[in-house]
Amino acid sequence: MKDFNRLRGLVALNSLRQMPTGATRSIRLAAHVMKERQIDLHFIAVRSIFHFVQSLWGGGKLRYKFVLFNGLASIGDYSRFGYFLWRWAIWRRVPLFMYWHEMDWVWERHKRESPQSARRIESLIRKESVQHLAASQAVADFLAQRFGVSSIPIYECALGFSELDELTMPEEPPLVINVASVQARKGVDLFVETAVKVCQQHPTVTFMWLGNGSIDAAMQEKIKQAGLQTRIRFPGYVQDPTPFFRRASVFFLSSRDDPFPLSNLEAMSYGRSIVTFNTGGAPEALAGHGRLIPPFDTNAAADTILSILQKPPAERLLPVLRQRYQAYYTPEKFADRLARIIHNTFQNK
Repeated sequence: MKDFNRLRGLVALNSLRQMPTGATRSIRLAAHVMKERQIDLHFIAVRSIFHFVQSLWGGGKLRYKFVLFNGLASIGDYSRFGYFLWRWAIWRRVPLFMYWHEMDWVWERHKRESPQSARRIESLIRKESVQHLAASQAVADFLAQRFGVSSIPIYECALGFSELDELTMPEEPPLVINVASVQARKGVDLFVETAVKVCQQHPTVTFMWLGNGSIDAAMQEKIKQAGLQTRIRFPGYVQDPTPFFRRASVFFLSSRDDPFPLSNLEAMSYGRSIVTFNTGGAPEALAGHGRLIPPFDTNAAADTILSILQKPPAERLLPVLRQRYQAYYTPEKFADRLARIIHNTFQNK
């Protein structure tokens, strides 16, 4: 077995914004743990020419042992320099990892909006020198079916809100939440449709969607016509959703396409009852402990939520989901999986 020196890697992101989402957040959460695994990660924004040039060279010597691209946004047209970084890595024979957290919805949109970029990406990702990582088995299946490439599911992580915290009892009147940006892919219309049906049968339940964006006029009118403006609410982005998770009886994931939603992992860390459509990567995380609904059947979703709300608050808690979160989806567990793959790559060179 080779004696590994400390490995320094470049992580290519579309931007270094203050509110990272999805896989970006997972990698950042794991970065400090990776140091303990002898791997240092340096993050750059491939939109920036300054970061791009500065990161490739330091005093004329190559500074990094590998490059990790974080998703489609890091090599698409809008990344500006991601494509050149990719070609540079192949030219210098630097090990290259592509961490995918997209499926059909995002890929098809990219093809429509940037067909030239999509063709270029298809050519790049089929090169044998690229090692593909997938946020879930659902993503791995998408990559195999769409591009004919194999990948390693490494799953993502979320910041568990303290292993020392006691599981808190759901509050009354009951609260049902989702945490996501307001967009069609996240099924905001399905959330509203389900919420109206539940509220019409339950006298006190409140539905709340936490995330950037606002619903369109048609959805606002639907809520208004039902007289439910105070019970179906969209307060916008909330920096710390902890109080809402603690109060909630149900986490309702309404997404049409979601590779491996981190909000689902956060709900697991609180032991909340989870209701989700049987699509994307969320069912993999739940492993049979959530309530899976036939895709986009809002009648079934409403009936399932009502059945949970009929139980006493103590029976709405699912400690097994917290246990599963702690066993697989903490930053430490994610860092272990990612570090193992990177070290194995250098061991086999």
